[in-house]
Amino acid sequence: MPDALPLIDCDVHPAPRTSSELLEYLPERYQGKTGSTLKNWFRMNRGTGVFTGFGALATGMRRDALPEAGPGGSDPALMEEQLLVQAGVTYAILIPLTITGMANPEHEAAMCAATNAWLAHKWLGEYNAHGRYRGSIMVCPDLPETAIEEIERWSKHGGFVQVMIPPMARGSYGLPQYFPVFEAAARHGLPVGIHINRTPGMALLSPVGFVSYYFEFHPQYTMYYYPHVASLVMAGIFAKIPELRFVLVEGGVSWLTPFMWRLDHYWQEFGSEVPWLDKPPSEYVRKHVLVTTQPLERPSEPRRLNEYLGWMGSRQMVMFSTDYPHWDYDHPEPTLRRLPSEVRELFAYENAAGLYGFSEFGGPATPPSSALVG
Repeated sequence: MPDALPLIDCDVHPAPRTSSELLEYLPERYQGKTGSTLKNWFRMNRGTGVFTGFGALATGMRRDALPEAGPGGSDPALMEEQLLVQAGVTYAILIPLTITGMANPEHEAAMCAATNAWLAHKWLGEYNAHGRYRGSIMVCPDLPETAIEEIERWSKHGGFVQVMIPPMARGSYGLPQYFPVFEAAARHGLPVGIHINRTPGMALLSPVGFVSYYFEFHPQYTMYYYPHVASLVMAGIFAKIPELRFVLVEGGVSWLTPFMWRLDHYWQEFGSEVPWLDKPPSEYVRKHVLVTTQPLERPSEPRRLNEYLGWMGSRQMVMFSTDYPHWDYDHPEPTLRRLPSEVRELFAYENAAGLYGFSEFGGPATPPSSALVG
């Protein structure tokens, strides 16, 4: 690894060992339906199920990350060996992907609450004796009051460092109904992360209709971020909540530069429609939006990636991630070697340390990760 840098991995996916491990945190009225959904999710992530809506046998996991029983990311000893020891990750930001295939927002909110309790007691408690895991508060943004309750509850727990929402909501995130959720996150000093965490299929509508193949869906993760970034900027959310930060996880890096160019160009034409914006949209994006490296683009000429990174206009917008334990995991060493030497430390750990509050790297102090909320 270049110069044995510290690493803060901003995209790691822990999983329950069995469906019953998570169900015990869920209200009884949801356990029947959720149990069958989770069982299919477990089969899928062992390579014996299907990606709903595509019908192709597949697994989202690295084969070597699969324990003897359970899906990838469910064995704490294996994760510790592969991620913390072999890959050299110093701290890992945990993002569970248990919120899949929910039929309605009430069910989704219940799954979020169960996941938060499970994550706190297992991965931020029982499995976190080394103190190197931090968590994400999962919320359903389409039930703002319930989402705020989860933020208020788990923000007291020193192990949670961000609020996590899906990109597939009932509207773009600049709409007024989402404002209280973001205000609550900012009030507690928590950034808001966005990560795709629903089963591929009919829930995933592209701008031109439903996709037919998983091959279509996977390269289009970025498409789910464009409308939310534009909506947040145009609605003036960042002007109204200047301390708010958004993290766009697993969408890559290079797309954001030309998008900022387009926003600035049309602001010259249509800026009178949004008079609350007192500076070009790109300035709001550079100050309030961060992206994670995985999957880092691989142009045929490596210098092209460096050019895009330079054109972003800010070195504080990118944070390192592996996407462990998934098949498209990015190992730290080759990933960091592809980056210009002058930004490696920033991307490897400094930007994340400042955002998530790792005081030993110069960020503000956070409470101990072992603190539990009853």
